[in-house]
Amino acid sequence: MGSYIVRIELRNAPPAAYARLRDEMKQHGFMRTLMCKGGINYRLPSDEFAYVGTEYRQEIMHKVFALAERISANPAVLVTESLGRYWRGLEAIEG
Repeated sequence: MGSYIVRIELRNAPPAAYARLRDEMKQHGFMRTLMCKGGINYRLPSDEFAYVGTEYRQEIMHKVFALAERISANPAVLVTESLGRYWRGLEAIEG
């Protein structure tokens, strides 16, 4: 299974469109958090999502683009496959 980070930009979209995007992404298995080895969850930066799955980057990009395009015309989507991550300054989330 691959581990991915997805970044989405909805051009000229109101805040309600981003709220809808986050709901749609969650329904399709995309998370707004990362979990470290110690079991602590951290919130990703705005409009970034984590995904773990068997699909290839291109398949994920097409899936996410189609979801985002239903919300706002001409979205920008970036999918990056990760072999490991380091972060600093992300907000820890309880529970």
